[in-house]
This record gives sequence, structure tokens and C-alpha cells, in this order.
Amino acid sequence: MVKSGNTPLYTQIYKDIKAKIRSGAYPVNSLIPPEKSLIEEYGVSRITIQNALKMLVNEDLIKRRPGVGTVVLSEPEEADQPHFLGLIMSGFLESFGNTLLNHLSLEASKRGYFLIVKFANEDQTLEKKYTDELINLPVDGLLIDPVQRAFYDSKLVSYILRGKPIVVIDKALNGIDSLLVSTDHYGGALQCANYLIKRGHRKIRIFSYKIISNSSLDRRVQAFRHAYAEAGWPLDEHALLARINSNYRTSPVSTLVERDVNTIKESLLNDPPTCVVVLESYLAYLTRRALRELKWRVPQDISFFGFDSNSFIYSSDNYTYLEQNEPQIAETAIDLLLRYVNEQAITRRQIFIPSSIREHGTVKNLVNPEDQEPTRWVP
Repeated sequence: MVKSGNTPLYTQIYKDIKAKIRSGAYPVNSLIPPEKSLIEEYGVSRITIQNALKMLVNEDLIKRRPGVGTVVLSEPEEADQPHFLGLIMSGFLESFGNTLLNHLSLEASKRGYFLIVKFANEDQTLEKKYTDELINLPVDGLLIDPVQRAFYDSKLVSYILRGKPIVVIDKALNGIDSLLVSTDHYGGALQCANYLIKRGHRKIRIFSYKIISNSSLDRRVQAFRHAYAEAGWPLDEHALLARINSNYRTSPVSTLVERDVNTIKESLLNDPPTCVVVLESYLAYLTRRALRELKWRVPQDISFFGFDSNSFIYSSDNYTYLEQNEPQIAETAIDLLLRYVNEQAITRRQIFIPSSIREHGTVKNLVNPEDQEPTRWVP
């Protein structure tokens, strides 16, 4: 079968069979050809034919009868059905996710698709539920930003291994050969670590979570350890404080948040670093609260570096941070998904997008103090 633009092959076959039913080539109460014959006729895979037939079944145009075959039930209405892509997001902050969502919606619309969005709110049970719902609608393809857990959703992994059209966004599923579009978290963190090393920050403190685990955070830590070892300044056992229990969904007045702020304060007082590094914007919020309570100024008393901005959420001036290219992630993810749906050649199943450092004067240059930017952020 000849491919037509960005329309999936199974959608083209669905439309062709539908047109044959409408024209009378496949009359009501007659049988359409069996799957094997359709595979030969259209020159496509079995799963492509099955997806096309599933769309016709969902419209009550045909019905599969065991021992008989696939029977035409009725003639289609004139209007064609709209086409959908599914999106499951674990949740988002203004710092990461809002721009991504907007651009995913724009890119889907440009390609002629409606985007159905579900939010799992870091709940793996909801993630499983929404994955099932969207796959069974059926959507033409699914984009998913997985929840932050050490163990992956077995249902999601099963769908990926069965070849369902699914693209994972941002958080790689280690050991799973999924289609993936993500920031180059390791390369970006290497860039950040070398940025701090160049400015003479031998002693840093990296703040992370106790329970939350994902490949993005892990790779950032790995990159820092590697860069500092290469520079001859290996990070000691106190460099990483992975003891934060709250997260961005926690109420800012909760006891859990207060405990985390106190944990950060104790870490800084017991063994003061020259620079704190926060692996994402909620950790930046906690750290800033701790610095305010300690009355430590940035960057005069301590330097501050983060991953992703938090200026919009918490209404403060920003800190120097690594910015992810969310528009590029969105465009690439939609393109990769539709190439897979259309059975087009895919040269790279996993695509990593570069990121860039945004300066906001919160990292002091200990090597050449005269090069230090004016102070722009004081907690």
C-alpha cells in the first residue's frame, strides 16, 4: 500500500475498507476478506490490519463472529472519524511540563490530531488505568511521561514490548527498549558540573529525594560524580544528601516540608559547602527556604545552582540553572511517534535533546572573583 502523508497506514486501510462498505463492494451482512487476505492485499503487517479492523469494530460497522468470519453490520455515515493521540503526564511544575504540554498539543494539531491528556499525579495506579483507557479507545499512538518510581508499571512495559505505538518522554525506562525522547540528562549534568569546577567549587552539596527515583535524577548525580573525579576532586560521602521526603504535591505548610527544610539546614551547618546543587525546582524551593531561615545570602555566603527554573511558581528572581528544550522535545516526540505509527524507517529509537545553562548570577567565581556577575538573587 502507498503511504499518504502523515496518515497512519492502518487509518488509510480503515478508510479504504469503510469506503468499500459504503460503495457496496462489501454489502451489509456479507463477509469481508480474512486477515491473511487483507495482509496480502495491502502489503502490511498483521498488527496494522488488526488496528484498522478494530476501528471499524468500534464504529459498529463490522463484527467478528467465531467460526464464520468478519461480518458487515451496517453502512457508515458520511463523516470521517477524528484521529487522536494520547498523552499521560505524571504531573508538572511551571518549571518543566507546562511548555512541553503546550507544544505537544500544538504539534499534534499541526499533524491533524487531537490530543487526549491524562494526569497521573505521580500515582502508578492511575498511570496503569489511563494507559489501558487510551490504548483501548483506540488512540493512534501514546506519549507518556512516567511517574517517578524505582519499579516501572508492568502494564506499560508489557504494551511497549508488544510493539504498541508508545513514546516515552523525559524519563528513560532503563533496560527497556522503548521509543524515547528526552533531555540528555547525563550530558547536561556534565556541562553543569564542569561549569562549577571551572569556577573553583570543590565542595558542593547535591540535594535529592529519599524515595522518588527516576533515570533523570540518577544520571545527573552520576555525571557530577564522573566530572569531579575526572577533575581530581572526587565527591565525598557528604556531597549527596538524598533524604528529602516531600515532593511538589505536598502542601507547603505540612510537617513533612518543615522536616525537609530542617534537614537541609542541618546539612549546611554541619559541613558547609561553597555551592548547593538542586536536581529539580521543588528541591530549589526547599533549599531557598532553608537559606532564608539561616539568613545566608546568595551568592555572597553560598552559591546556588539548579536544574530547571522555579521563578514562575514561587514568584522569586531566578537562579543559575540548566534549561531543558521543551519545544524541541515535543516536536521530536510527536515526529517519532507518527513515524512509528506510519511504519516509516526509524534510525534512532532513543533521541536525546541538548540543554543549556541560563546565567542568573548566583554562582560565585572562586577562581577569578573579579569576573563574578552582580548579585541578582538573595533568599
